[in-house]
Amino acid sequence: MIVLRWLLLPFALLYGALSALRRFLYEKDVLSAWSCPVPVVSVGNLAVGGSGKTPVVMWLARALTERGWRVAIVSRGYKRHSRGPVWVSDGENILADVHEAGDEPLLLARRLPGVLVGVGEKRREIMQRILDQAGVDIFLMDDGFQHLQVRRDRDWVLHDCAAAFSDQWPMPTGRMRGFRSELKRADRLLDTSGHGACGAIPLRFEIDAFYLGIDNTPVSLQTGAIVCLFTTIARPERFKKSMEQCGLRVSAHIAFPDHHDLTAADIRRVADAFGASKARWLVCTGKDWIKIYGNPELEKAFGAAVTRWLVTTQKVIIEQEKVLLDDVESLMKR
Repeated sequence: MIVLRWLLLPFALLYGALSALRRFLYEKDVLSAWSCPVPVVSVGNLAVGGSGKTPVVMWLARALTERGWRVAIVSRGYKRHSRGPVWVSDGENILADVHEAGDEPLLLARRLPGVLVGVGEKRREIMQRILDQAGVDIFLMDDGFQHLQVRRDRDWVLHDCAAAFSDQWPMPTGRMRGFRSELKRADRLLDTSGHGACGAIPLRFEIDAFYLGIDNTPVSLQTGAIVCLFTTIARPERFKKSMEQCGLRVSAHIAFPDHHDLTAADIRRVADAFGASKARWLVCTGKDWIKIYGNPELEKAFGAAVTRWLVTTQKVIIEQEKVLLDDVESLMKR
């Protein structure tokens, strides 16, 4: 497989060159970008797959809301079943389901009361609708580094500075959606390896808590507790590692592809694996939970296992947290 990836290097170079050309054309105003009347902060990445963008957006939205600002989040709504602009939350009411919104936007809407959430292939359309009907102080773009049709006041880019050399090339040879040199265009580079290499700001994620999916009751797990995992995320091995770092023993892990649409048959498979694993608890992420919550067919498919189903919450740890927040807040005070 590694040899094949390097044989595809010419295609990777072409992909990287086209990405760089596209960005150059926007920077020189050959291709036009829309200027939003309120500040826009993008949280994105250059590599494909999970890098922790959504938890960082959640952290930033919550922090700004606590400081008294009205925040809206917009994203593409990857793998949703709808088209065009969709308003997911007005800050008080959930206005779309997981099929219309996508899993991550709906998770943001449920976890962030008071924050407006919308999705659309063309972010400008949903941003304009929110401005016309509600008004906000700032927009946060989840996964916006490649969405150049909207100008932004700050570009935050998450990157694993400790990633393998082979992963630092454009696809299909590596995991990048452009040449690594594009990282220089970031206003803030956040190193998800936690080391702060390349002059980046160190960032890491930790499991914050566990709670019962059926009623949100907090649960404390003792060191050595046996758990069974299921996930529909891009980097399932990281989730497993985080469980082990919590002192838990993973007896089984059922990993579906990222953003996978769970069916009743999938859930029965998970429930059967849980029963055969002799684990006391079944654990998933909030992104997995959001697809099941409120779906009678999926909840029923869990059977008795539903009473042992735990959901995790995650916290973001950033060394220069205040510096980042003050910088963003200064945009609204101009």
